[in-house]
Amino acid sequence: MRKVMCIITIIVLTHSVYAQDRFTFIENDTSSFVENELIIWLEQGVDAKEFAVRSAQKIEPKRCLFEELNIWLFEFADEKGQRNMAQRNMRMNNLASNNQVKYVQNNHTGIDLRGLDPDDPYYNGCLYGGPQWAPPKIGLPDVWEEFTIGGITTTGDNIVVAVIDNGFYQQHEDLNFWKNINDPINGADDDGNGYVDDYNGWNAYNNTYSLLDSLHGTAVSGVIGAIGNNGKGISGINWNGKISPVCGSISGGNEAVVIEAYRYVYQMRSLYNETNGQKGAFIVVTNSSFGIDWNKGGNPSNFPIWCALYDVLGNVGILSCVSVINANDNIDIVGDMPSGCSSEYLIAVTNTTEDDTKYYFAGYGVSTVDIGAPGTDIYTTVPGVDEFGYAPRNGTSFASPHVAGVIALMYAAMPQNTIQTYKNNPADFALFVKRQLLDGADEIPALEGLIAESRRLNAYEAVRKAQCDAYLLNQDVITNNILTASCDINVQNVEVEQGVTLILDAEGTTKIQSIKVELGAGLKIQ
Repeated sequence: MRKVMCIITIIVLTHSVYAQDRFTFIENDTSSFVENELIIWLEQGVDAKEFAVRSAQKIEPKRCLFEELNIWLFEFADEKGQRNMAQRNMRMNNLASNNQVKYVQNNHTGIDLRGLDPDDPYYNGCLYGGPQWAPPKIGLPDVWEEFTIGGITTTGDNIVVAVIDNGFYQQHEDLNFWKNINDPINGADDDGNGYVDDYNGWNAYNNTYSLLDSLHGTAVSGVIGAIGNNGKGISGINWNGKISPVCGSISGGNEAVVIEAYRYVYQMRSLYNETNGQKGAFIVVTNSSFGIDWNKGGNPSNFPIWCALYDVLGNVGILSCVSVINANDNIDIVGDMPSGCSSEYLIAVTNTTEDDTKYYFAGYGVSTVDIGAPGTDIYTTVPGVDEFGYAPRNGTSFASPHVAGVIALMYAAMPQNTIQTYKNNPADFALFVKRQLLDGADEIPALEGLIAESRRLNAYEAVRKAQCDAYLLNQDVITNNILTASCDINVQNVEVEQGVTLILDAEGTTKIQSIKVELGAGLKIQ
């Protein structure tokens, strides 16, 4: 039976990171941080050097972390022994009250990768044909057969997942890393994105194009995009997907590097939007399998700048998947970073098992954790050659990339008009994709009271929704249109011009919100 749903009440949402209340520095920040450094988000147009002098707080700008937002790393100009903690806090509060400052906070350390390994020495040995239980659990074989194997949109865009991690084994036989063909390694910034020679990606640790090798980032990348059906190793979620490697997290690393890593992702997607795909990268989602545990000071209220960046990324069309703590803790109560950030564009993921239970050493919380995904005994890519390049991994680090990979797969299945809608309004449409993903999840009884709506990732339902939903968002005037869909039609902000009849033909639900039909125009629902 076909259904028609008309929504009479119209809610207009705007997404801006520039309308937040002024931040007051919290003195009881118990997390570890670099004692002589501060991160300050200045208002637009404020010169960092001049600000430092006028502030009279004995600070100096060290480097710019995010040029477009005017976020800077400052350091104290006096020696550590010349100030105690009370004096330091007083200076930070003085800076926070300055009307040229959006946020001031510590440069936090204590960042950890969120892989979790068992004690058994043989567990991380070589993979000799071990099973991949996760793909059939979330319906991937049917997605690959019926819809898409990923990698490219119906409008020809190469879909990119940005992985922020500690390093990547770029020579792996089963991984397909994205290349910035507009900036070959020649000592020049050929594409004008502010990064010299970022052909292979970017290393935010050292501000260089030379990437680091590491097991963790290689394993995360394999979950998302190990090449499928090539007679080698394993199959990732996207057989032809592209990974943009960004070195920006390391155990014991600091927050300033994380901010710089996200800035690279933002810059590449912004450049793609501005040049209509001629430069930059079509990054639709990031994966961050790292964070700061609550018992190391991971209270989101102390990380206003890091948390705000997820809205910044969302405004250019990027969702962000993050892993929760590897401990059986209720993060609704104890907190966690970054999964506890409040951005609508953030998706917090915990670790579920082959039996559809939450892995014991994985965080939970019905208000904070959006979805569960396979993260236990996950066979994936690791540094090495031939059979030595694959091994099982465990932890929330490998649950989050399952969700990021499915989001990329959804974009590969979308009809052309849907992709164009996304390009016209990337911020709102990214939230629509998140809603499709979450609505497509399975409701698992064993996850009740642990995860919002007891959700466990279902790739088939998420991709089916993306493939069949025709979503007309902010299409100002319809002059001649017949819209059909094998599933649902969702119409928003559409005006049907005089003399034109808009025909909507859906096998599922037709949802109409904010449509204007001029006198002499027509609307027909079949």
